Amino acid sequence: MLRFGISTVTNQISLAVMEDTTLLGELNLKLEAIDNLLLLIDNLLKQVNKTLEDIGEFVIVNGPGSYAGIRMSLSAIKTLAFVKNIPLKTVNTVELMAYNFRVFPGLIVVAMESRKDEVNFGFFGGNPFNILISCETIEKRILYKKLEQIEGDYILVGDLKEIPEEFSAKYYVALPLAREAILLAFTKESVPLNEVMPIYSYPVNVNTNSKKKGIVYNK
Repeated sequence: MLRFGISTVTNQISLAVMEDTTLLGELNLKLEAIDNLLLLIDNLLKQVNKTLEDIGEFVIVNGPGSYAGIRMSLSAIKTLAFVKNIPLKTVNTVELMAYNFRVFPGLIVVAMESRKDEVNFGFFGGNPFNILISCETIEKRILYKKLEQIEGDYILVGDLKEIPEEFSAKYYVALPLAREAILLAFTKESVPLNEVMPIYSYPVNVNTNSKKKGIVYNK
């Protein structure tokens, strides 16, 4: 099956086309190019001698992450999926970042920048990959306390701008690439288009703490 993946949750656009598990082509560009997203999709398909009619499945990273990137990519892909009757799967950014390090045999801790003193985080097991805590939002100081309490080997992955020195040796940058999203989506089910929703790093146009389901604020 031909699968088309897209990730616009960071300052990068990542597009990929795969035939089963074989990568046919990919594009990785600055997020500023998102205004030309449909043209980029068309160009990538032409590069691999495919058309929209050949796509058997869309895979999109629906957050958490960039508000503008997620909103625009979801609108475009949901429209194409509806018009062409193509199944759509979604992948969570935090889970995808952990999946990049799935061969690591210990605990995989993901920390993704959210608001000033908060991160989106998750705990995952590697080799084989499994979810322990999928995606929550906590204060950075709480995350670092959790890291201090971990017994056994672990790595910290994500897009943190600053890392306390005591954790720097454990830290690795994680990129939410579309080709990895496609592979992760093998374990997912297609989602009805009316149920495909964005997951933002924090509530839009809200100045108070979020009450959104799945988001936990620790005092």
